[in-house]
Parts: sequence; C-alpha cells; structure tokens
Amino acid sequence: MRLALVVASLALALPAGAQDNKGGQGGPPAVSQSAIDQAIKKGIEYLKSQNAAHMKPFTHVERHMSHCELVLWTYVHAGVSEADPAFQELFERHPGAPEVLASLERTAQLLSEKLKQHGLAVEVLDRIVKLFPKSEGALKAFNSMARLQRDKLGQSAEAVKTYLRLAEQFGPAGLEALQSAASVARRDLKDYAQEAALRRRIAADFPSAKEAASELLAAGEIYEGDLKDPAKALEVYKELSGKFPGTREARKASERAARLEKKPE
Repeated sequence: MRLALVVASLALALPAGAQDNKGGQGGPPAVSQSAIDQAIKKGIEYLKSQNAAHMKPFTHVERHMSHCELVLWTYVHAGVSEADPAFQELFERHPGAPEVLASLERTAQLLSEKLKQHGLAVEVLDRIVKLFPKSEGALKAFNSMARLQRDKLGQSAEAVKTYLRLAEQFGPAGLEALQSAASVARRDLKDYAQEAALRRRIAADFPSAKEAASELLAAGEIYEGDLKDPAKALEVYKELSGKFPGTREARKASERAARLEKKPE
C-alpha cells in the first residue's frame, strides 16, 4: 500500500503529458523494480525543482504550501499512519490543509480511473473519511467508496456497510445513504430481512421526511410478500397507521392489516 501510494503521488506530481502515457491494450504493462526506483528518483528531483506544483501558488487558496503542510502531504502519500505521534502533531497544526484533501482525492481518482486499482482507491478514500470526518470531501468519499465496492469490486455487502457508516457520521445526509443500502441489500444481496430493517430505520430516524411513510409501507410489504412473515407485517402496518394517520400509505396499511387479521392462523 505504501509503495503504491508513493508511486501514485509521484504520478500526480509529473506534468500532465507524462500522466497520459498509456501502456498496451489491456491496461498498464508490468513495471520492473528498477523502473519504479528510477521513477521515484526522478519524482524527488521534480519535487525539489521550481516546476513542482507545491512550489507554485495554489490559486484556489491564494497562497503557497507551507513547509509543515508539505511534510504532512508527504506523510499521507507515504502511508504514514494517522495514529503515528508525528503525524498527529503535524495534522493538529494544519487540520484543514486543502492540499492534503485535494491530493488524496486526485490520487483516488488516478488509482481508480487510470490504473484500475479500485481496491487501493477505496483505501485512499477511506483515509479521506478518517482525516476529514465532517467535511464535504468525506461525504463524497463515502459515496465513491460504496460505488467502487459495489460496481467495480463486487463487494455489495461492504458497500452496504459503507452506506451505514455514512448514515452514522452525517446524520441528515444519512437518509439517501440508507435508501441506497436498502436497494443494494435487495438487488445484489437478496437480503430482504436487511432491506426491511433498513426501511424501518429510515422511518424511525427521519419521521418528518416525505419518504418515511412509504418506506414503512415498503417494509411491511417485504415482510408480507418476500419473507412470508404475516405477524411482522401486521406489526409494521399497525405502526404505520399509528405514526402517519391520514396518509395514503396509512390507508393502505390499515386495509392490509385488516386482511391479515381475517386470515386463519
């Protein structure tokens, strides 16, 4: 992981033309250790030159990167753990350094889109979440992680976990994440019990949301239809009628509850 991040960061430091150099037809060619060592040597020379990006003003913040921020940026790309005391001390001085976040975002993009290293991209995105837990960057990173896990890595169960982490961490933004998790549980995992639980959670956590009643109705339908659990379905239908009286969903729930209660045991 550490070497991969160093190589990726050096690729980001190279001029744009160098980044566009493509290998053969089926992806990047194999790279020898000597070529990697040479790339690192050239990358260090470039980082020391006046042409390097960190030696120029960052137009989006109208300032140069400070020495401490450059060290922090290097720590991140060298894979130094955020639990390391030196890392913690430096990060406390520059917790919002935009260069670190922007660089990690570009690294994740490079790993996923150009190098097709989706697993490593997920690791970088997870680091964004840990280093910038309440930022817009973390919110984007969560969603990108879940998409890569589901669409590129075939890890739908991990995608559900990522959406749940997002919901825990971002509160109001969690509604959409829970809906996405429920959809993945149904479409990919065929885990109808998990889907029903997630849809009930949406109604419980976001009772004032316009989707709350319909999500609870969907949960009841899953218990009744997919899980063949009429007792649980009846419980949910009655809950819906009590929490959202007068709604279209409540009327449907009352009708279905009455039908279930008439059925013989």
